Amino acid sequence: MVTFYLTPGFELLALSSALEVLKLVRRDVFRWRTVSHTGEAVNASCGISVATNGDLAQERRYQSHPETGNFSGVRRR
Repeated sequence: MVTFYLTPGFELLALSSALEVLKLVRRDVFRWRTVSHTGEAVNASCGISVATNGDLAQERRYQSHPETGNFSGVRRR
């Protein structure tokens, strides 16, 4: 499981590029989730609102399970 942590003003191109690579490699192998600090939708730098699968605290609990994978951040610099 790959988790993308989205912060306000993140670059949508960075997120979509990462998701496309995972999808092309093998979608049946790579699964992903998006999270934000509060679990609410997050606005990208272009103004598009992206829904998330949960909040950061919930994801940290989920990531503590041995079968989970990577945690990635997509944020504005």
